[in-house]
Amino acid sequence: MISKIIHLEWRNLTSNRWLQVSFVLLAGLILLATLNRSYHHDAYQMKVDEVRQTQSIEFQNFVADHDSVTAGLKEIDNQRINPIFPFSLEVRLTPQAVFEPTGLAVLAVGQSDIHTGIFPVRTFSDPINKASVFYNPATDLLGSFDFAFVLVFLIPLVVIAFSYNILSEERENGTLQMVMSQPVSLMAVLVSKLLFRFLILVVTLLVILLLSMLLAGVSISGNIEGIALLSGFTVLYLLFWFGVSLLVNLFGKSSSFNITALLGVWVFFVLVIPTLLHVTVEKVHEVPPRSEALVEMRNAEEEAMSLDRNEILDRYFMDHPEFIEAAEGSSADEQWREIYEFYKWFYVVRQNIAEAISPIVDDYYSRLAGQQEFAGKISAFSPAVVLKEAMSSLAGTSPAHYNHFHASTEEFRMEWMGTIRDKMLREQFVSLDDLDTLPQFSYSPADVNNGFGRAGMALSFHLLVVCGLIVVFRKNAGL
Repeated sequence: MISKIIHLEWRNLTSNRWLQVSFVLLAGLILLATLNRSYHHDAYQMKVDEVRQTQSIEFQNFVADHDSVTAGLKEIDNQRINPIFPFSLEVRLTPQAVFEPTGLAVLAVGQSDIHTGIFPVRTFSDPINKASVFYNPATDLLGSFDFAFVLVFLIPLVVIAFSYNILSEERENGTLQMVMSQPVSLMAVLVSKLLFRFLILVVTLLVILLLSMLLAGVSISGNIEGIALLSGFTVLYLLFWFGVSLLVNLFGKSSSFNITALLGVWVFFVLVIPTLLHVTVEKVHEVPPRSEALVEMRNAEEEAMSLDRNEILDRYFMDHPEFIEAAEGSSADEQWREIYEFYKWFYVVRQNIAEAISPIVDDYYSRLAGQQEFAGKISAFSPAVVLKEAMSSLAGTSPAHYNHFHASTEEFRMEWMGTIRDKMLREQFVSLDDLDTLPQFSYSPADVNNGFGRAGMALSFHLLVVCGLIVVFRKNAGL
């Protein structure tokens, strides 16, 4: 009997012109969203390639100048760019911190539109990056037009339109009594019809997405795990909305009531809860404005710079006498020693400033991390927010990824500064062998805790709650 119902359902759906048009529009939206994100991602990759090509050229020019200077074939009067002088590493070989999203970056913009993905790493750069902002679930949910936006924001509307009258239509068409006269329960009929429609939608959705990803140049074989996770999250999310639709149908009201109620549920989960989450997080975990942290940092810098130069170096060398012995064995002449003396002070001051502002920076980032962690916990109240965060993690553009990127950048900055500072304090010239041992920036999205397990449990919890309510209202409705 169920097979006959499904067969009839298939005939009804395939003869529905509105449904066919809706699926064509859905395919167009998914394709447009994926290609739109792919366009911006490709533009970003072009910038990355351009930066790396420029770095390669600068390195070749640096090596060529170094060979010419050491061979006595060329003189460079400006010592700051002389390749044998350590400070030239900072001026001419400035490292570039490059953020690398995952292979599924076309899925979601995430926070890539508010964070800087490429920036030079200098010893005197601001450790509190301008893009260190609070994650707002509401603005992130309604932000850029990508596949995550289509799936999280628009697909529930398709589900509602696909299933809001699954029971009320039978009653309004006068066919409910005929359905109830069949040797199968009405609940089994409703569930069968909904599951059939669910399968049609989820298969269509995933097939369209895979085709769109292929057109966008995404490697399917190289992202099997991510695609499997995406499929799982999509199934749970769609099941939740189909369950909500079944629950509303069990009230036994009219089709107009059903669609009004379902749109109200959609507004609540997709619009109201994310806004309430943002307000709650800001009240419970307040982070001081970035400007306050910057003022404290500037005060610490001014205090460090106000000390006498000789006093600063004497204090430092008392704690690090090994640099005195190394400098005494330097091959630098008097002219070079005078230049080294100034830059010794410069880099020691930079280190003192870094140590002075470290508690300020740590406090700022710990508060920001606490705020984002709290936001991640309470975001479980909305399946829409949970899914959007999971998709941003799959794309490698989540707040956690950018936090890890900024932490990696700051760690590398300190290592880079230490390398140049030690050369200065030892009054050593730069050799070609030194270039092979320079620290290299690296960032891997694989090192980030994506929270996929938590997302899966949150979506499953919402689905179980809906299923429990269905059981309760089924009994009340006598089904």
